[in-house]
Amino acid sequence: MVLVTIVGLCLSVGSVLVYTFGILAKSLGSAFAANRGSMALAITFLNLVVAFSSPITGRLADRFGPKRVIMVSLVGLAGCLFLLSRATPPVWHLWVLYALAGLAGAGSTPVAYARVVTNWFDRNRSLALDGSRHKAPLATCAGYPLAGNGVLLPKGRIYTISR
Repeated sequence: MVLVTIVGLCLSVGSVLVYTFGILAKSLGSAFAANRGSMALAITFLNLVVAFSSPITGRLADRFGPKRVIMVSLVGLAGCLFLLSRATPPVWHLWVLYALAGLAGAGSTPVAYARVVTNWFDRNRSLALDGSRHKAPLATCAGYPLAGNGVLLPKGRIYTISR
């Protein structure tokens, strides 16, 4: 169960959008003809939406079960990623899609996964939470090379980041 949680956290909104944003910012900025401040506002909107929707996500996980919430969230996040790949200027399109991704992906944050892990490991909660939550940086390590090797941006163009 811990391995499934680690994989799930690697696919979460934080790992997919937040941790790779620094790599993508320059290419996105040129694609949307926006400066760094405008681009950073997209992450601000995403983080604010996740912060305000996390308590609701926790309640939904308690009511309907964390697995359902996680699955719906991951499907919604995948849809938002598809829409992000088709986004075109102006930059406010990016802001709206990042905020929408924050709302859709809120169920893929550690809030829901903590519920899964604590239910599974009722007797060893501290070990289970430590094993799942502290592995999220693995997503960061995997995300940078994946994002750095080629990024699909609007109009189907692939931008590579030179090292």
